[in-house]
Amino acid sequence: MNKSMLPLLLLALSGAALSVPSSLTFYSLSISMQGDTLVKVLELRGFQGSDRLLGRIAVGFEPGNQSIVLDSAEYGTSPGDLHPVPPWAVDTLSGGALWRRSLVTAFPALSEGMEVHYRVTVRDWSGNWSMGPWGVLSPDFKGIRPDSCVFRIEHDLMEGLGWSGEGYRVSSHGGWALFEASDSSGSLAISPFEDHVRLADFLLQEARSVLSSPFPPDLREAALQATSAGADGHAQTMRARTLLCNSMAPGAVLGGEDLGRVRDLQLILDSREATPLEMAVLYAAVCSELDLEAVIVPAGGDLDGVPVPQGWDRFLVRVSSEDGDHWYVEPSAYLTGASWVFRPDTLNIILSGEPLSLPPNTPGESTCRETWRIDPEEGSFVLTIETSGWYDRALRRMTAGIPGEQLLLELAEWSWLSGRTAVPQSVTLSDPYSLDSRMEFSVTGNLWQAMDGGRFAEVLPALCWARPDSVPGELERLWILTGGTEATAGAEVRAGREGGSFTLLDASGGSGPLPVLLQVPE
Repeated sequence: MNKSMLPLLLLALSGAALSVPSSLTFYSLSISMQGDTLVKVLELRGFQGSDRLLGRIAVGFEPGNQSIVLDSAEYGTSPGDLHPVPPWAVDTLSGGALWRRSLVTAFPALSEGMEVHYRVTVRDWSGNWSMGPWGVLSPDFKGIRPDSCVFRIEHDLMEGLGWSGEGYRVSSHGGWALFEASDSSGSLAISPFEDHVRLADFLLQEARSVLSSPFPPDLREAALQATSAGADGHAQTMRARTLLCNSMAPGAVLGGEDLGRVRDLQLILDSREATPLEMAVLYAAVCSELDLEAVIVPAGGDLDGVPVPQGWDRFLVRVSSEDGDHWYVEPSAYLTGASWVFRPDTLNIILSGEPLSLPPNTPGESTCRETWRIDPEEGSFVLTIETSGWYDRALRRMTAGIPGEQLLLELAEWSWLSGRTAVPQSVTLSDPYSLDSRMEFSVTGNLWQAMDGGRFAEVLPALCWARPDSVPGELERLWILTGGTEATAGAEVRAGREGGSFTLLDASGGSGPLPVLLQVPE
């Protein structure tokens, strides 16, 4: 070997040694019941790596329904040299998006290669476990696949539980049913629900009870306002969704909360905030006041394996008219057109206890047409936008609640993201919160300085919608050049004349602007 290469090799080897990821030698989760209280014990042992994943461990909890106790948290250079974390390194902090609070344990001065032992107990009396424990258990922790992973279920509970999962070895020991994962194991689902009928009954038990109670006068008033949309039942239900969405703030169900909790209708109306299930209950109640049949439909979960409440966090309402027509509405869909249900992929639902699937949205449901009327001599433009589906939702969320001057800046940035800045001067739009009608949107402004005539090259404007690839849709842009201007562009653009103006049409759906060569008549 060339001696000059040796330092480089040593450096490469030392760099590889410094990049050893964190690892887990053991990971377990034990589940038992004490009356109606679920008890979970999480335990792990591992080694800190260069990614520092084990230097801080947080476990979320809901203080109103759960308690959490740190049983042990130790670290050191070897199993015989472990010492507990100091008291100041353990605290309860705001939990973030999924939990109200989190128990956070820091391991100060935890160096790479040092060992970590951790054990925590969570007790949960939220009411989610009236039928028995359920959940989808992952054999990974922080993305780390442990050398040994075992899930322990109290043996007496297994008589009423079903389970599904690939690659698990099942055994019994000391009053526990043990599920030992292998390298190829996926998630393990456990559930007390025999079928989707019982799962839906569990999720909708309180909802059905509230809907069978007398409705408050405030709800009847909402139904009367909805009738102003006309005699057509569909139009009335679309109007009702607008009224509810403008009256209620969306509220999420955080971890540890009762999934099926539904407050009294008057309490929901007074609070002006509702969870997705409560919004579905309100909407179904208004439909009932309109003499329309309305059924709450859990959506979004998995139909494979044993039925588990996890994932069924969307609630649609299936409305039926007297003539047999029916349609689906998602009352809690924030700033989304009243008649559109977001389904980038197949959406699983439970309708009257039967598991079904709604097909994904088609491209024709989400359409957008930008029409740019440009005066090439003056460099001015008028933009109108027609949208539906996903594009309609994106436009509402970009414009709702934004003051006029700020909206002009937002529009300038929006065009700049596509590679061609437009300078908007005025904007006219309909109410983004009126969900029962499509938005009307137009902008006037300037693109470039006035031209004296002749030939010049320019980049025509476009808006950068950034529609995800998973969402089907159709985007079309039409540029109308006034004043007898001629233009040339790429082969994918259709050019022609219409009413004395030169037109360019791009239906490719691309996000970039269009370079063209313009010729202004003298």
